[in-house]
Amino acid sequence: MEKILKEITYKFGALGDENEIIEYIKNKVVKNFRITDDVLGNLYVYKNKSARISVLTPVDEASFFIAGEQKGFFRFKIIGDYSAIQLVDRIVLFKDRKRGIIRNISEKDSPELSDLGVEMLDSKKPGIGEPFIIEPSFYKRKDLFLSTNLDSRAGVAFALNFLLKNKLSHSLKFIFLCQTRMREKSYYIAGREEKSEIYIILRTSPCKDGIEIGRGPVINIFSRNYVLPVDFKNKILEILKKSRLKFQLKAEEDFSYFPVYLKSSGTKKVLEISIPLKYHKNIYKKISKKDILILNSLFENFIKKL
Repeated sequence: MEKILKEITYKFGALGDENEIIEYIKNKVVKNFRITDDVLGNLYVYKNKSARISVLTPVDEASFFIAGEQKGFFRFKIIGDYSAIQLVDRIVLFKDRKRGIIRNISEKDSPELSDLGVEMLDSKKPGIGEPFIIEPSFYKRKDLFLSTNLDSRAGVAFALNFLLKNKLSHSLKFIFLCQTRMREKSYYIAGREEKSEIYIILRTSPCKDGIEIGRGPVINIFSRNYVLPVDFKNKILEILKKSRLKFQLKAEEDFSYFPVYLKSSGTKKVLEISIPLKYHKNIYKKISKKDILILNSLFENFIKKL
């Protein structure tokens, strides 16, 4: 898992330009499973096309694109959840490996996003609309992994690790999704024509400040504006109670983080499993090896018993 997480951290995956990470996934799984894709670039990994359970995980990451040039600096737009204070003086990377640095080009001590621009670190200039990302990094500190883009890579690494270490049953299919940040319902678009009975959405979610690193996630289960099939919900609750995860129910309005989220979408049953990320108001996210191992065990139990 650590090797995959580190390798995948350095793959370029800006919105609409996820080919590098998709090719990495293909090269890892091509010998063991059937693979196909669609016009959006979404990658399907399976044994049986009509799988009962589909597991969906996004591959793109929070990214930026050039919007114009002003006095030697390049203005940009953001698709993601960064604040200006997090971005100032950060090195950024383009797909062709051009590098730049984000500067505060205003006179404000507390700049807003509109006050920032990219100063290029080499002679090559980016084109209008060209995407870029925060320069990837990966660090290990005891049993903690730290990176600038764990929010997009942790779920992909988790799914890949499962595929490579477990036998994929005929009732299971993995779908790696591109361009999810541009499409609110992207998790379902790729599977719109699928015949799957159950969807498992594998993603990440930041935990609140104050959650102790390494303790493992707390499970929040709620059904917001949906009527969940009773038998399905009871089965999930039973699996959770037998897992090693700390377990509690949360109020519907608590959206701080939700490692497990159940809902019903029409006739579809949807289970959302979210890998908990921990960070304290900076650009580096943290994930503990212990959390990954616990969630891997939980995930295997879900697959075996659903």
